[in-house]
Amino acid sequence: MDEDTKTQYLAEVNELIQSRQKDIFSNYPTIRELFKNQYDGDTELNPLRYEISICIIFGLYQAAITLTNHMIEKYLKIALIYKNADFNAEGINIVEKIANATAKSTATYNANNMDKNINAACTQGIITKKDKTELNSIRECLRNSYSHADASKIHGNKSIPLTGARLTEQGLQLEDTNVAKIALLPMLQGIAQVKHAEANAIPYFQFVDELIRRTRPNIFKDHKGNN
Repeated sequence: MDEDTKTQYLAEVNELIQSRQKDIFSNYPTIRELFKNQYDGDTELNPLRYEISICIIFGLYQAAITLTNHMIEKYLKIALIYKNADFNAEGINIVEKIANATAKSTATYNANNMDKNINAACTQGIITKKDKTELNSIRECLRNSYSHADASKIHGNKSIPLTGARLTEQGLQLEDTNVAKIALLPMLQGIAQVKHAEANAIPYFQFVDELIRRTRPNIFKDHKGNN
């Protein structure tokens, strides 16, 4: 890369950072502790926690929700896989032992949909009944809605007053104001979804992070002395 190109790229990156300053200074203090504190001993979820934090810090709220959806579903699968692992499984080396220990539970829970794994995690004492209720609500309003781009689930019955306009020979003619559902107006859903994500990304991530930190000890408590 020549110096002129490097200088141009640096200027553009600095401009990008400047454009996100409002989000950075607003969001960083809010999620600083979540960003800086890893899940101890965890290699599966820390990369997701880090990337979600970066998305939120820079105000990329739709990306944050999408990654948080992935993280909670990943966590439920991992929790159930380890909870039901056979840590007495044999193998010629440590890698084979781990693979054999988790083979059966991986086959059982990795292909499950989120609903089944929420129920299993509750039944097995990993999460509480309250957690189950909240996760099922999230599964519909955030996970399924964003994963399937379902405007009816994202926006529900939210409506907005709109005034139409026509250009006539006499000039711009305004029509009567009508209230219309956002879910029925694709041309409005881009901005509306940005606002929806902005309102929900941080509390959603905070909820999932708290649930993970609180329930991780429940995964291995039945395996003490066996691994």
